[in-house]
Amino acid sequence: MLSESYRRAATVNLTFDFPFYGHPINNVTIATGGFLYVGYKLHMWLAATQYIAPLMANFKASVNSSESSLKYYDNGTVFVVEWRNVQLEDYREAGNFTFQTILHKNGDIVFVYKSIPIPISNITEKNHPVKIGISDAYLFQRVIYLLKRKTIYEYHSINKKTDQVRSNSAIVIRALPTCVSLKSCEECTTAQINFNCTWCESVQRCSSGVDRHRQTWISNKCEENVTPKGHCPATDGHNALASADNATRGSGGSAGLQALFVIIALVLGVSLWVFYAYRNPRSPSGQFLIKYRPSQWKRHGEARYIAAGSLHM
Repeated sequence: MLSESYRRAATVNLTFDFPFYGHPINNVTIATGGFLYVGYKLHMWLAATQYIAPLMANFKASVNSSESSLKYYDNGTVFVVEWRNVQLEDYREAGNFTFQTILHKNGDIVFVYKSIPIPISNITEKNHPVKIGISDAYLFQRVIYLLKRKTIYEYHSINKKTDQVRSNSAIVIRALPTCVSLKSCEECTTAQINFNCTWCESVQRCSSGVDRHRQTWISNKCEENVTPKGHCPATDGHNALASADNATRGSGGSAGLQALFVIIALVLGVSLWVFYAYRNPRSPSGQFLIKYRPSQWKRHGEARYIAAGSLHM
C-alpha cells in the first residue's frame, strides 16, 4: 500500500513492546516520508513530534521506479523498516535513497544508511521538514468555552541532522533507564539514574514529572504529594486511591457550580460579540472576525499526512 504512495502512513502492530522513553509501544505508524510515528493518537501532523526518523524528508516511495519500495520485518526481538530507492518529490535528480531504522526490544534504535546520494544539508525543507533523530511529547487537554482543546507539547528530542550522515554509515541511539520504567515505589525512590524520579501513590506511578502521563501527574497533584525515600507504604495502594477519589468528590461540588456559572457567562458574552461582529462586518469586531475566521487557521512548517489504516502483511 505504501510502496506506491506519497505522504501516506499506515500502522503496523509489533510482536513485542518497544520501550520508547520508557513507554511501551506496541504499534508504529510507518510514513512514506522516511520516519515512524509512535504517538498514541493519530492526526495529520505526524511529522511534528513523537517520531523516530532515520531521514525524514519529502520522499515518495515510488517515482517511476519498479525497484522503489517500503518494507518492514519483525522477528520478535527487532523491528526493521527499510525505505529502498525512494526519491525526493521536489528534487528527483538527486537520485535514490536507501536507509533503514531498526528498533531493538531493549529500546535501542539504529539508523542504517546504504545510499545517500547528496549531503543532508542540500535537502530542502520548503515543502517538508528534514529531521534525523527522535522526539517525544505529551498530550494536554483543556476545556475552553465548553470545548475540549488538545495540545501536544514536545518534552524531549534528539537531533542528529548532519552531513556526517552519508552512504554506508550508521547512527546508534542507546536507551537509558527512565523513571517511567520503574513500576514500584521502592524501585522508584531508590533508583540511581540520570533523572530525579518521584513516586506518586495516588496514581501508582514513577515519574520525573515530564513524560506522556504529564496531565495525569498534574491533575492528581503528584508534585505536591511525592513519597520520600524510605517511606513507601506497605499496602498495595488501593486504599490511597479510594481516599483520594472520595476527597475529590467531596470538595468538588460548590467549586464546580461556581465554575459552571462563569463558563455560561463567558459563552453568552462571546456569542453576543460574534453575533454583533457578523451583523456588522465593517466594524472593528467584524474585521477581526473576518481576518481570524476558522477557515484561515492552519499550522505552518509541517507536512500533512493521511493515515491509511492498519497494515497486515
